[in-house]
Amino acid sequence: MDEVSTQYASRLKVLNIDVDEQTQLAKQLEVTGVPTLVLLGQSGVKSRLVGGVNADSINRWLNEQLS
Repeated sequence: MDEVSTQYASRLKVLNIDVDEQTQLAKQLEVTGVPTLVLLGQSGVKSRLVGGVNADSINRWLNEQLS
């Protein structure tokens, strides 16, 4: 995620939360599996990606969502 965070720094902010410590936020974002990537827009959750994926898959997903 550090690589992705650096690559997209001008377009989005990457945050990492511990769902065991931030249970209310995890519930609010409807995180049901770990790892989960949640892309938030101005009106809330725009998209999510659940499961372990490589950086290329994350980049493809983000490019689709941000275009």
